[in-house]
Amino acid sequence: MNGNVKNINIDLFNNLPPHLIDAIFENLPLNIIWLFSLSSNDPIYSISLTHLFKKIVILPDYPFEFNFNLSPSNYNKILILNYSKSLLFSKNLLNYTQFLSIQSEGGNDFNILNHLITTTTSNNIKRFKKFKQIKSFAISLIYYHQDYFSINNFNSLILNFLSSFNNSSLLKLNINSTLFNNNSIQFFVNNIIHLNFENLSLLNLNFNFLNSIPFFPHSPFTQNLKYLNLSNNRINTIQNLNNLPNLIYLDLSNNNIKKIQNLNNLHNLKILKINLIPNKNWLQIDDGIILIENLNNLTNLRILQLVGNDILEIQNLDNLKNLIELNLSNNQISKIQNLSNLSNLNILNLKNNCISKLENLSKLSNLIELNLSNNKISNPDNLPYLKNLNFLNLDNNT
Repeated sequence: MNGNVKNINIDLFNNLPPHLIDAIFENLPLNIIWLFSLSSNDPIYSISLTHLFKKIVILPDYPFEFNFNLSPSNYNKILILNYSKSLLFSKNLLNYTQFLSIQSEGGNDFNILNHLITTTTSNNIKRFKKFKQIKSFAISLIYYHQDYFSINNFNSLILNFLSSFNNSSLLKLNINSTLFNNNSIQFFVNNIIHLNFENLSLLNLNFNFLNSIPFFPHSPFTQNLKYLNLSNNRINTIQNLNNLPNLIYLDLSNNNIKKIQNLNNLHNLKILKINLIPNKNWLQIDDGIILIENLNNLTNLRILQLVGNDILEIQNLDNLKNLIELNLSNNQISKIQNLSNLSNLNILNLKNNCISKLENLSKLSNLIELNLSNNKISNPDNLPYLKNLNFLNLDNNT
């Protein structure tokens, strides 16, 4: 079944077992599921609401540029509501929603969002207790210039809203651009821990003007956290991560970080990103990391990205034997070296550096992709035979 279905006899579903109805609904577009929600058959009615309100995005009532990053197949599975309409369906949000995203541009949206959150948490919680199914919550404040008092009120509203969730079910939490300052973020994190989201595995705090990494005390919350995104803030120092032993993904890109440090306890880390990619709409940073260091304990690391820094030399990677992707593009590297121990490496990106010679690549027998574009290589014929190489880019060399 697909979005081209035009005629469906709802009566055909009346005698099907619920698990078959549920499986069929997985492949139906929302406009068809909406029709099923009008059924007088209780199982069909209930299952249709489960699928219809499973993934919700709430947008302002006025025209709004919606930039949610979704594949076309997933986009068709998301019900998009404006603020006023969402209030009409608050009961269904509480009972059926697993993925909830609130998008806002700020300004007058503050009052609307205030109304939405307080209506949902105050009026309906008394009857429906809490969100029963919520697994992922995201709130994005794209543009906001209210005064400090209003910002604090806004953050308090978010905390009140989060307190209505089922503590054991929430797995992913995305809080973007809520304008935390360095004090309020610690207050916020402490309150999240107090809410005891014991199964929370993903926390996204990017674009929040953070000056430092908040302290994560030892708790069920920190023990289960696996994905942490602190990119696009104003963090100067890598710190306060010792109590996150099960972290497998850490993104510290686009901060003020000059030194790799204090990562020794992250033994399970598999993906580390400390990229510095210019963004005209965000913080401009002139200087980045110069030295690759203090990564010896990250023996499970599989992806390392240090794009756009000021790294001069490839070094101190010998212990990263499980690394499959290394991206050191847009740095100041002049020589390919110290890669012999990375026998599992599949992807090596060294574009936009100062490399003048093809060398020290022969031990990378599992290399699939190699990008050396925009360097100073004068004799590309010296590339050794790499039996698994499928992609090679040597464009714009001299």
